[in-house]
Amino acid sequence: MIRRAACKTAATQLGVSVNTLSFHVHSKSEAVAKALREQLLD
Repeated sequence: MIRRAACKTAATQLGVSVNTLSFHVHSKSEAVAKALREQLLD
């Protein structure tokens, strides 16, 4: 349930659906690595 809420928050911030986010991001570490590469995180 917490994971779903975190995914919903991330999806909202990125402007995509939770399903789209889940399809493209398969793990938390992958999500962080992608966000760092794309300079979405400070």
